[in-house]
Amino acid sequence: MNSDLHHPAHTAPYTFTLHDILSTMFGFGKTSSQADITYQRIHLHRLDMLKTTEVDDPKSEIVYLMKLELTNTDEKINAIAEVIAGAHFDTLSNNAILTAGGYANKESLKEALLKIDATHWKNNLEAMLARGAAVYIALDKQEIVGVIVLIHLTEKIPTELDLPEEGPTGEVPFPDPSDLEAVKAYAQSEAKDKGFMHQLRCNVNSLLDHRGAGKLWELCGFGVKEKYRRRGIGRALVKYALSQIPGGDRAIIHAETRVEAMYRRMGFKYASSESGTVYSITLKPEWDSAQRPLVFPMMSLQKEADKTSKRWMLG
Repeated sequence: MNSDLHHPAHTAPYTFTLHDILSTMFGFGKTSSQADITYQRIHLHRLDMLKTTEVDDPKSEIVYLMKLELTNTDEKINAIAEVIAGAHFDTLSNNAILTAGGYANKESLKEALLKIDATHWKNNLEAMLARGAAVYIALDKQEIVGVIVLIHLTEKIPTELDLPEEGPTGEVPFPDPSDLEAVKAYAQSEAKDKGFMHQLRCNVNSLLDHRGAGKLWELCGFGVKEKYRRRGIGRALVKYALSQIPGGDRAIIHAETRVEAMYRRMGFKYASSESGTVYSITLKPEWDSAQRPLVFPMMSLQKEADKTSKRWMLG
């Protein structure tokens, strides 16, 4: 937290331009398309706060960035899981594990699929937190509107996954949307899901061999509620998580197509093996036989060894 931006309680908060606040707080560059928004940086009870005021709208919005504390987290974990599930619903990686019927009926089964994915992420978050992961959230008042998870990779992770038995052949009846197990069996391909996770784990383990355990951090569980997107919150969350990584260490993320450009602008590039092969996850969706395989590249960014510097290195 930058002490030069700390304002005592009796001092009126300073007002910064977008360039000033993002450059000082996160090292961002200027975004001219948002130059009509002013930001205030305030410290209150050790929280980082962004206040945005649009020129054409007198209504102000305050977004807090903070680390999730491990107290009374059950309700918060449920809310965070819902944010991630909502953000992932229309992503290619989510589509990649759908069956043909699930893809065709995705919208009509949306509520059920969101509940299934939220439960999945709730279980994942609980396991991640138990292993020491850090969860960073964006708050608007008391509403969790964005999240990112940071995992310190200190050892290899198991790659052996029990593949499901062969699924039913022939036409599968359309499920009752209130029966989540039936919806999951109908709409989601367990084999595709396990295949995705197997490739992801193999990529991480290979990079651990190449870069060394303990120097690698993974970003995952990234999402921002739809109505809060395109306000810089997602980018701020990524930078906020990156700021917690020691100098000389490397951050990795498997990128979704729609946010890959954002990571590139932040300095990420494709992660590759010693032979130059780019680490990626490749899945051919079963809902379109003519569809080319979907590719999800791993991207990486290395923090400079000088801990006093805010700059990041490519690599």
